[in-house]
Amino acid sequence: MAKLSMAKFFSLFLLVSVMRSEVGVVKGNKCGLKIWYLDNCVPEDCSQLCDRDFVPGVVAVISDCQASTCFCQYLCQ
Repeated sequence: MAKLSMAKFFSLFLLVSVMRSEVGVVKGNKCGLKIWYLDNCVPEDCSQLCDRDFVPGVVAVISDCQASTCFCQYLCQ
């Protein structure tokens, strides 16, 4: 598997997030992004970690897990 630099991966992650919101899968304005570093990121653990930090005004959370990095994108109304 080819390795991506963190900057390239982060750009790709944001592009996919924007594409998802544009096709109607998730609606809302981006209001936060958190990045967590885990020993071994598992999608279910990443999703739970993102949901745990859910704050008022957030209408959706998009989580993505790659290698040892968990990305949490928060969308508000």
